[in-house]
Amino acid sequence: MNDLLRVARTIVQREFDMTPFVVAAVFYLVMTAVLTWGFKKLEAHYGRYAK
Repeated sequence: MNDLLRVARTIVQREFDMTPFVVAAVFYLVMTAVLTWGFKKLEAHYGRYAK
């Protein structure tokens, strides 16, 4: 995550355009959604055996 923001900040400083921050935010949201969905599936699968 730090590398993603560092690259976005470098591009913004060089080109004076806020688009890299928007792209980084969308990428972060997509990755968070995918990981959340995956962990919910794992929790539902292994939660059956907890009882």
